[in-house]
Amino acid sequence: MPNACLNACLVVAVRLAAIVAWVAAVALSRPPAAAAEPATVVVVFDGSGSMWGRPDGQRESKLVMAREGIGHGLAKLVPGTRVGLVSFGHRRGGDCQDTETIIEPAPFDVERVMTTLERLNPRGRGPITKALGEATALLGSRSAPARIVLIHDGLDNCQQDPCSVLPVLKAAHPGARVDVISLGLPADEARTMSCLTQATGGKQYIVSAAADIDAALLESVGKAADATAPPPTPAPVPRASAPPPSGASRALPPSVGTSTRPGLQLWATLVKEGPPIAAPIVWRIRPLGEKGPPLWEGKTAAPLLVLPTGRYDVEASIGLITRTGIADAAEGKPRALTIVLDAGLLSLSQTDATAAMLDEAQITLTRIEGKGPGEPQILRRIEPELALPAGNYLVSITTGAMRIERPVGVVAGERVSLANSLSLGALELSATAVRGGTRLDELVYAIFEDDPDAPQGRREVARSAAAEPRFKLPAGTYYVVARRGSAEARDRVSVRSGEVERHTMVLEAGRVALAVKLAGGRQDGDTTMTHRLERLDVQPREVITASGPAAVLELAAGQYRLESRVGSGNVRAEREIRLKAGDTERISIEHAAGVARFRMVDRATGNPLPDVSFEVRNRNGEPVWAGLGSEPRTLLLAGRYKVRAEARGTMLERDFDVTAGEDRLVEIAPR
Repeated sequence: MPNACLNACLVVAVRLAAIVAWVAAVALSRPPAAAAEPATVVVVFDGSGSMWGRPDGQRESKLVMAREGIGHGLAKLVPGTRVGLVSFGHRRGGDCQDTETIIEPAPFDVERVMTTLERLNPRGRGPITKALGEATALLGSRSAPARIVLIHDGLDNCQQDPCSVLPVLKAAHPGARVDVISLGLPADEARTMSCLTQATGGKQYIVSAAADIDAALLESVGKAADATAPPPTPAPVPRASAPPPSGASRALPPSVGTSTRPGLQLWATLVKEGPPIAAPIVWRIRPLGEKGPPLWEGKTAAPLLVLPTGRYDVEASIGLITRTGIADAAEGKPRALTIVLDAGLLSLSQTDATAAMLDEAQITLTRIEGKGPGEPQILRRIEPELALPAGNYLVSITTGAMRIERPVGVVAGERVSLANSLSLGALELSATAVRGGTRLDELVYAIFEDDPDAPQGRREVARSAAAEPRFKLPAGTYYVVARRGSAEARDRVSVRSGEVERHTMVLEAGRVALAVKLAGGRQDGDTTMTHRLERLDVQPREVITASGPAAVLELAAGQYRLESRVGSGNVRAEREIRLKAGDTERISIEHAAGVARFRMVDRATGNPLPDVSFEVRNRNGEPVWAGLGSEPRTLLLAGRYKVRAEARGTMLERDFDVTAGEDRLVEIAPR
């Protein structure tokens, strides 16, 4: 098909195929004597909704480009290579647990892989970290060559750090390498993913146009001679370990559920056989079956109680979870009860900046899927860690004009941090009509972020009408819209943790100052003046309206047609305007018009007749005005007209003239 755009997209797909082939095949190729076991390649394919988007200047979607590239690339693998396929975000919208091993590693079958990818329907979020963890479990024997190839177009938007999979990967398969093919990823976001390749000796490719793919392919082919050599030993990566919770005890008992001291020892764990929770828990003790006030109530991590012999109902509450159990107490004998919460921990604040922001904010927690609270929960008090049932949640943080929403997936027995996604930076905005011009005021700024579940794929997080607003935002990429009148500028801005980003929006706008009057300086206060500007150089054409004898309009630079009307008659004028950025076009219009009043007189009495129907036509016979009454009035352009009056079965006509600036009575009487 002789279409330049389509040809470009085909080139992109073929070159992406070459990258996949060299990434997955060249570095894994070994002489038969050097590897007794076949290599394993696990492709982690982005199935999030943003894959339907198209790179700038390309006709095909990122999904189609990546899919076709894989089809050609896998066909060049060394025979016997085991290929697996993992995807994420392809089954459910808004689900941070949506990952799936679609194909278990097996001697590759190109047709099977392609058929599977053709059925893929991207729709949800991007839990990249969880998908990488799933791919790690598929790499096979520690002694065989192995590689993970991640193909994606954005960061993990489920608030997980992809680098956190490295300790597990190194422990499970020390020689495994990770290559990352990033489709259209900005440089600052690409740096977030570079830890995967740097720690494993892999390679990251940022592809958004044919030239990018050429450079990546040349570099990859240039290293083909070294493909049979053992991969370089990457720098050691320390095993990640979560810090102990606030107030954690260093001397926990050797096994939960035992006690060496007399009395009733109470413990709580996130999961069965898990370590005790060191965070304060609200405990309530009642004699078995009683509903009144508790016999004992306190807030502590692991109370040791001395109770009379008997059976007791034990209630433990932490975060949004309450669990119960039954305990037996015997005087002088050690007893213990472990309450299993079946929950995970959500860490809300770990830095002073985040904690300060949360102290001033309203936080709402809404369950998306799982066994958590069904109704949105407003957190009245912000704890450092919040226990929640396993599931997917939407955390909404509102402070001032800013509203932040973050999806969070909570897994039983694990800790997930919201603070990682709330590493704050500042964004200071201003605007000018032209580059290097003076600062503008009276603007409205709106800030959006990517959200595959929102209309148009973006959600507004903040808005301000300040001349130079300052926003405190989580680090990330945002879309800023600045609007003044009908002039608008749109930019993409990155906010970095702990830094202040100062950005000036250039509206490329001008101003039209419109002044309209009637001939002779006439002030016709009861007659409306309306003005319509239609932009001619864009499609669809934009229309801006104004009213009154004077108006100042802020407009994007361009070509316009102005139509000014006065009253309901034929008083109208048109102008063509070519507005340049930074200029002010002053348009003055004086309508050469006069007022005509109409009256039909009764022959017998000489008095005006009521309820007379009048119609005015111009000299070409075209109707220009119609009215009803005993003495209606209208503005008409200067010229010659014919009026027709009809009442009580009588119809009369008369010619008359209108002069600019006059006010005349046109009387119609039977002869």
